[in-house]
Amino acid sequence: MPLGMSLRADFISLAAGSGIGLVLAPTLVLAQTAPPTTRIAFNAPIITSIVGGEPADAALGDFNGDTLQDIAVVVPCVNPQTPGVLVVLLADPANPGSFLRGATITVGLDPTGVAVGDFDGKNGADIVVVDGISAPSNVQVFLNTGPGEFLLGPAAQAGVEPSDVAVADFNRDGLPDVVVANRDSLSPTGSITVLFNQGGGLLQFGAGADGLGEGSVVGFGARTTLLAGQKPKSVCPADVDGDGDMDILALNAGDANSGSKGSVSSYANTPGQGLTRGVVAFIRQQDVTIGLGPRDETVADLNGDGRPDIVVAEFGVAGGPTAPFGDILAIPNISTKPDVFVFDFPRVLVADVHGFAVAAVDLDFDGDPDLPIITGTIANPDPVARVLENRTPRGQLGPVLAPAADLLSATTPRLLLTTNVDGDNDADVLTVGTEIVTPPLLPLNTTVAAHPNASFRPEDVNRDHTVGPGDLLALLASWGKDCTLAPCPEDIDGSGVVGPGDLLQLLSAWGQRTG
Repeated sequence: MPLGMSLRADFISLAAGSGIGLVLAPTLVLAQTAPPTTRIAFNAPIITSIVGGEPADAALGDFNGDTLQDIAVVVPCVNPQTPGVLVVLLADPANPGSFLRGATITVGLDPTGVAVGDFDGKNGADIVVVDGISAPSNVQVFLNTGPGEFLLGPAAQAGVEPSDVAVADFNRDGLPDVVVANRDSLSPTGSITVLFNQGGGLLQFGAGADGLGEGSVVGFGARTTLLAGQKPKSVCPADVDGDGDMDILALNAGDANSGSKGSVSSYANTPGQGLTRGVVAFIRQQDVTIGLGPRDETVADLNGDGRPDIVVAEFGVAGGPTAPFGDILAIPNISTKPDVFVFDFPRVLVADVHGFAVAAVDLDFDGDPDLPIITGTIANPDPVARVLENRTPRGQLGPVLAPAADLLSATTPRLLLTTNVDGDNDADVLTVGTEIVTPPLLPLNTTVAAHPNASFRPEDVNRDHTVGPGDLLALLASWGKDCTLAPCPEDIDGSGVVGPGDLLQLLSAWGQRTG
């Protein structure tokens, strides 16, 4: 189904107010469709093929100090006799968008997540990997020892079956900490583990808190366990309430095959309060119930109100065209008080798809995050990467998005990354997946497809690739035009009327190359 209207009576809406409320009511979810014109475009993809097997996760970081973003990819074992691997791909400065194979490091049998942070303050970005099987240590740090080389660093134990890992400074001590989602598939609830960085790359457990409005002080040296929903799939640090502290969002997969829906758990980071510096408490907020089989999440301020919203890719249920599909959802953040999270009901952005991945990045220079997504459809269940352009008016709860571009390549995309790969100061999109071979020859190679951004700046009104006289003439010819109902290219600043603000923005970009 294209972007449009969908009747959903099964979403939970959190009521705004002084506390955390819960409202169950049928909800008409309207994902508004913007006009089809778009400034977003991409050049031909640049493909790097690396190693056999399907990638489980990937992360960006500068591993050799050349200021270019490299990639760390984890690939699980392809058979019981072969361990999983961590592969480092170094950006090729001579061929922007291409990557050279760097270190290949053996890890556990089932590496499920990878993240990047400078844990020891030396030699640049380090890498942390979580493994869904390995014991007694299922969190492993690899310390950067020089230009793209790594040494086995500290290890730690998180919960049962880690499924994802992320890095953030939770206690404001300037050191990157680690947060892990633990699937624990045999339990009705999973968990979240926070590992605090003690310096020198050492990660220690800290005492944690769980519950609605209840919690204990987090100190150092004791195990942290934050209860989550069923089978947490991913974890995402974000400052949900705008108080300057990194909170935690966990995407719970549920059990789609048995009809158990997914959910989002959230935890407010509440440091200070007269406690010792660097000591924090996490307070679990009310979960938000979503649909079947969520696979990925990201956070982005879709409507420019200063609050990060949540975007989720739901897969639904595997099993052919008659099995339930999922959606791409947006969950608007309407929190107004520190440490009290309030989310409005989920909006369906794209209905009836197998959602694999979602990311958020400004691709068309308008200051609003656009959404690269990977989805399969009823007509074509194989995953395809595409981009939705964000046209949401400032402050409006209901997102307005338009299909902008398909990111086609001779690969099957599974994961999304965004960074500037070609040095032109705009955001490009990378898909990490597997090669397409007919007939299939297993194991398929992991591939990275870099899609260089060729979008037009809003000031390039006539799209001749340069901001200049032609754009000025087009703007003056539309002076005073009302663009509130139908967006027009001359409304550069998005105010709804062509006027002085658009003229000033155009003149400030005079002579710039674009597209």
